[in-house]
Amino acid sequence: MRQSKPGSVYKATHTLWYPIILCLFIIQLAACSPPLTVGILAGLTGSQSELGVAGRNGAMFRFEEENAHRGMNRFVPMVENDQNEPQRVPKLVQSLRRAGVAVVVGPFTSTIALAVTKEKEELLFFFSNRQCQAPGWPG
Repeated sequence: MRQSKPGSVYKATHTLWYPIILCLFIIQLAACSPPLTVGILAGLTGSQSELGVAGRNGAMFRFEEENAHRGMNRFVPMVENDQNEPQRVPKLVQSLRRAGVAVVVGPFTSTIALAVTKEKEELLFFFSNRQCQAPGWPG
């Protein structure tokens, strides 16, 4: 049986709460406005897809919960699968922009986060992976 390092359960649990916290912030942004299209940029297939799937599921759960609570569709999520391939990022960001998305939850991996930082689109990204430590990561 493989044993995990001390504190790893805390880190995993702590990291999974980030999409929910970010969704709460987005909910506050949309409180008094027409429906808000929110992008979710996640790797749903390919390497490290477990991070993207968990992040997407957390965000979708929160949006569905808030829509049900308010009795209306305040949030319309638009999910884009980056497949953890940085070369897909420019096309996906353009697609989100064309759909009228101004706020994006994700990305969930440092490889895609680094690619997103190189984009010049005026989208507000919530980097939901506090572990962004790819080579070349600014900061």
